[in-house]
Amino acid sequence: AATGRVNIFDQSGTCVGSTSMTNTPTGAAYHAPSDSILVTYSGNSSISAHNISTGAQSPASAIYTSAVQLNTPRAIAADAAGYIYVGSDGLDQVI
Repeated sequence: AATGRVNIFDQSGTCVGSTSMTNTPTGAAYHAPSDSILVTYSGNSSISAHNISTGAQSPASAIYTSAVQLNTPRAIAADAAGYIYVGSDGLDQVI
């Protein structure tokens, strides 16, 4: 069952992973090169990678944290080459 703030579901709608990460998750995107779900958190201006099978944050700490360069991220996308694009509400730009 979905119990966390970030929940990952399989194609049948079954929750396969959940994490209780806080800090206001605001965007999510699939990152093919790492087979992870990338999540932006506006509460601490960070990006975390989550294991596609378990929902657990992998690595254990955020992969990027900087309120100066990524202030209040709201949206995230990844292209086929693995480049990541983040919409920063606090800076009013796409990084």
